[in-house]
Amino acid sequence: MTKKRILFIETGSGYGGTGKYLFELLKRLDCKIFEPYVIYSSQAPNIEKIRELGISTQKIALNFQPIDYPILKYLHLLLLMLFVVFPNALRVLSVVKKNKIDLVYLNNEIHSHFSSIIAAKIAARPVICHNHGLRGLTSLERIFARWIDHFICVSGATYEAMIKDVIGRPIEVVYNGLDIKDYDLEHMVLDEQIKDLRQKGPLVGIFGRIVEWKGHLNFVRAAAILVQQNTDLIFVIVGNDFSEKKIFLEKIRAEICALGIQDRVIFLGWKENVREVIYGIDIIVHPSIQPEPFGLAIIEAMALQRPIVASRLGAIPEIIDDEEDGFLFKSDSIEDLAEKIMCLYKNSEMRKIFGVKGRLKIAEKFDIKTNIHKIEKIIYEEVSR
Repeated sequence: MTKKRILFIETGSGYGGTGKYLFELLKRLDCKIFEPYVIYSSQAPNIEKIRELGISTQKIALNFQPIDYPILKYLHLLLLMLFVVFPNALRVLSVVKKNKIDLVYLNNEIHSHFSSIIAAKIAARPVICHNHGLRGLTSLERIFARWIDHFICVSGATYEAMIKDVIGRPIEVVYNGLDIKDYDLEHMVLDEQIKDLRQKGPLVGIFGRIVEWKGHLNFVRAAAILVQQNTDLIFVIVGNDFSEKKIFLEKIRAEICALGIQDRVIFLGWKENVREVIYGIDIIVHPSIQPEPFGLAIIEAMALQRPIVASRLGAIPEIIDDEEDGFLFKSDSIEDLAEKIMCLYKNSEMRKIFGVKGRLKIAEKFDIKTNIHKIEKIIYEEVSR
């Protein structure tokens, strides 16, 4: 059997969930049937992991940022098309032809893939768009969507947001997943910093990229409420702001100082092996203030049997059943968030029950093998048409 050559294109930072997912997908892709190639836009640990798999990679900066000023918007877009999108399309086209690619697989939303879509259509190759975002399409994206052969959505929430804009194109939900064997609780080794912090008190943590919509400000404001209630909780922020000026990170630090809780909030920075950190945290908080497309961080925490308090937005209710295997709170209510954390803090039995049920759910509903099987089937069907 001749292998099908698939070009995966990752335009994210490489630090977030899309880069992590792509690595997990490529690590498990059936090498007897598929031969993957990767174009990436930003160097990061997940890209390096992909390279270590022996997969051929190439960097092409495909990201661009349209501006919102109405008067300049269309002129700016025209210049972007002429001097960024079309030149990059030729670069992608060169990769497609050189490697005799059979299918182009976009691992992000359409807006960062205009060049790749143009290249695929010139080369008459099918295109799959694996949408990890949660929103409807812009007018320009709806034009390019006509050239997508198959859409994959990471959740029902993402599907509902997109379905009205991609009428006439196959679109289906394939949940992200993980391998529960990679989360072996019996052999888990705690991060040294977490070991030290646990001696000071129970830990409440938030982890992932530090960006505004992830809700870090609400996290520290809820922490202030709980500190005032004389709890011995320590609040841990795991992750980093990867923007050039780190404006939001500084905003968080300023808020912590204004609230007077500097001695109770600890920044651990970015941790490559985050499992060793999560496993040592007593309560995980996921306080997104915008609808979450999926929530890879949530299923990681549940796989490690950690109780979770998460906002009731986007796809999160598809993962967590409120008061069954976690708590959901009103995203605009810091008081509700603090109350749910306090409830878990006071009830060790509930923490244990949520943890056990959560891990069982991940093993049953969010298994990476199921995910990979569905993705391989979609790829093969599109290539074979």
